[in-house]
Amino acid sequence: MIDRKRTSSASPALDPLATAKRPQQRRAVERFERVLGTAESLLGKGGLRAFSIPAIASELGCTRGSIYAHFPTPHALLNELAVRYLGQIFAQFAGMTGLSAKPWRDGIRTGVYAAASFYDAHPVARMLILGGAAADAGFRAQELTVKQIADLGRLAWKARGIDLPSDPDVAALAIDLGMACFRRSVFAHGAITPRYREAAADVMITFLEPFIERAASSADAPKPKGRAR
Repeated sequence: MIDRKRTSSASPALDPLATAKRPQQRRAVERFERVLGTAESLLGKGGLRAFSIPAIASELGCTRGSIYAHFPTPHALLNELAVRYLGQIFAQFAGMTGLSAKPWRDGIRTGVYAAASFYDAHPVARMLILGGAAADAGFRAQELTVKQIADLGRLAWKARGIDLPSDPDVAALAIDLGMACFRRSVFAHGAITPRYREAAADVMITFLEPFIERAASSADAPKPKGRAR
């Protein structure tokens, strides 16, 4: 799951108008989830043009005020959906334990293809995360998820005896480069095409290669012997 405490402590306070107010009581939670489900359905059918608080209220047969009680603005609703999708993406990568056993280039390609397949299967996630519809809380959650996935990758490299730099965070930067390829594909084609999948993997591999080779050389270098006493 996304660590929301880290999100708030690592950056300035979130705009309350862009953040959902999560309820505690059961009936309110059920209404909260119905609003999210309806919003997701409208986005899936008609994109952002079909999405609005009045449209959701009409679909649910409720007042706009009952929605605004939990989602002060449309951005708060979009951000909540984006954060949930990002949690799913992180859970998917956290469960890909076999990546560390692959040759590293194959592992990168497997991860890229898995991410692209997730976006193919979840067009609303593709719209919100790669299309730039969400802001503030959604953006910060996205950056945190990138860091968390990068940390998983760094642990996998460490298991191979390779320490990747953390400042600059080259693992996170590699993910950013791959996502830039995804975004360009979505902008140009409305989906992540096979060529852009390959481009994302190639860009990440090319970027990481010198860092990995340098770290591997350092790990293989003979340790200086101490002076005899």
